[in-house]
Amino acid sequence: LCCVDADLKCIVMHLYDGQLKVMPVVRQPPPVSSSASTATAPAWAAKLPFRVASPAFNVRIEELDLVDMVLLHGYSSPTMAVLYEDSKKNRHVRTYQILVDTQDISDGPWRHTMYDPDAAILVALPVPKNTGGARRGGDGCLVIGATTVQYVSGTDAASVRMRPSYIMCVAPIDDDGSRHLMCDAYGMLSLITVTRDAGSGNVTKLSIDALGNCTQANMIAYLD
Repeated sequence: LCCVDADLKCIVMHLYDGQLKVMPVVRQPPPVSSSASTATAPAWAAKLPFRVASPAFNVRIEELDLVDMVLLHGYSSPTMAVLYEDSKKNRHVRTYQILVDTQDISDGPWRHTMYDPDAAILVALPVPKNTGGARRGGDGCLVIGATTVQYVSGTDAASVRMRPSYIMCVAPIDDDGSRHLMCDAYGMLSLITVTRDAGSGNVTKLSIDALGNCTQANMIAYLD
């Protein structure tokens, strides 16, 4: 598993049970005029708006059976949500704050127990704009399972049921995270719509609409 912070502060990888590797990122390209740097870095690296800072570091987490993870939007420190399964086969979402400066992690702002035992995919939602500062802190994520899609965060929650299925992949359509495409193992393409309150920015409703059948997909992307 691998995820990238939306603010390009770090990259997090889950390579071993109970351990995460964190790679700090800085928003400046490597120098292209230095012969020493160009000798070791590929040409395309100079065109990137960021570079991976060294050194990467490892941190321990309590959860051994990690199902999915995602870095959330809108927090001052990189904050990640992890979906994991406990010894009783129940699935939960909890958050961690990544402390890049001290190379450590701490407990995040919220955690939830999932009602769908087959919850498998996390999708981070962007912080809503034009709320007049009514919404404080970062945003949450969608948790997609076999029978439900849930939205969880530290302030609000919503859910919608769907016909039992095995979801293969999800892709955002809009930059604000209001619509996502979802494809299951049978090739059914569906649309997830996220409705927010105009004043507070809180998620008030989730809906799912079937769009039709397509080729069974392992990955999907929306082209504008």
